[in-house]
Amino acid sequence: MQNITMQRIQARLEHARREHPEFTPQGGGLFEALSTIAEEFGEAAAAANDGEGVARVNDELLDLIATGVRALQEEYK
Repeated sequence: MQNITMQRIQARLEHARREHPEFTPQGGGLFEALSTIAEEFGEAAAAANDGEGVARVNDELLDLIATGVRALQEEYK
């Protein structure tokens, strides 16, 4: 993976943690985390379907990846 891509993912992950320090509502658990991932996927798909351009879709994909990383790191606990 290109270094610039990893930097963009890291930056988006840090932004997500600042903007949404509580990943899921208290006690939301894994299923709430998966719901959040599904929501982010839907936003990326909608941006693509609505022809919002590659840059917008990429922004949504970064949100999706950051959400997935937070779930992998069990930030929902």
